[in-house]
Amino acid sequence: MKRVLKFSIIALLFVACDKDCGDEVAATGPVGFTFEVVKESTHENVFTAGFYTKSQIHITDQNDEPITFDFIAENNLNLIKVNLGWETKTDVYDVTIGEDIEFQILFSLKETETECSSSTHLENLEIQGAESETSEETYMRILVP
Repeated sequence: MKRVLKFSIIALLFVACDKDCGDEVAATGPVGFTFEVVKESTHENVFTAGFYTKSQIHITDQNDEPITFDFIAENNLNLIKVNLGWETKTDVYDVTIGEDIEFQILFSLKETETECSSSTHLENLEIQGAESETSEETYMRILVP
């Protein structure tokens, strides 16, 4: 019985994929969105300046379900990274920081598939309830009063 099982596993490894996809990547990870929250008047990061802490950040989707996020505190940068998803969808995430900051992230994702791979990309992104700008470091800066 063990021989049959070993042979089956080895045979499966040789016939598992009948397509020659070369170096094409099989799939991409979830789409992420990284942003910094800064004071509009001074461009100070609200976390680096000590106005707010990571524990005061709350992000929810349209159904009021909490959205997990990463708080990147390296080199006093203090960025928030939200995974938007893997699949085609349109959603709105409500972001609340403390009692004073509220804004929405409106976005659309689209999944595309080829014979050998699939990927998801961000089609539309809009910030409502706050001004925003793109930083030179490839993340978005949200400007708050």
